[in-house]
Amino acid sequence: MPSRILAEAKARLGYIPMRTFTQNDPLTDAELDRLEPFLKSVKGDRAMNIEELDGFFAALIAGPETVMPSEYYSEVFGGEMSEACEFGSLGEANEILGLMRTDLVAERERHGAGQRLGARLHAGHGHEARRLG
Repeated sequence: MPSRILAEAKARLGYIPMRTFTQNDPLTDAELDRLEPFLKSVKGDRAMNIEELDGFFAALIAGPETVMPSEYYSEVFGGEMSEACEFGSLGEANEILGLMRTDLVAERERHGAGQRLGARLHAGHGHEARRLG
């Protein structure tokens, strides 16, 4: 009986199960449909849209250094996360940030050679980097 009630509540609320961070699959349509309206709802209308987010993550991956989320959240949200974002709950915050993390990991998997390319270009080995592609 309780499992049926839980299933009904999840269906009513549009529940999307949180994926583990080890999965490298691109976001599903349902996950994108959850992330996109949140980004549009960020205060100031300066947050990135999904396409900008994908390009931004590709640029982070191609760069020679690892960039921590605390360093790029203000770019994604168009301001400090604490000021720009209104999460309905801790669960929603974890969900949204988890979707972004999943998208970054999937982008890294799609462009794995990009990271090597960025490091080689940064080190001044442009001719060697072209052979990696």
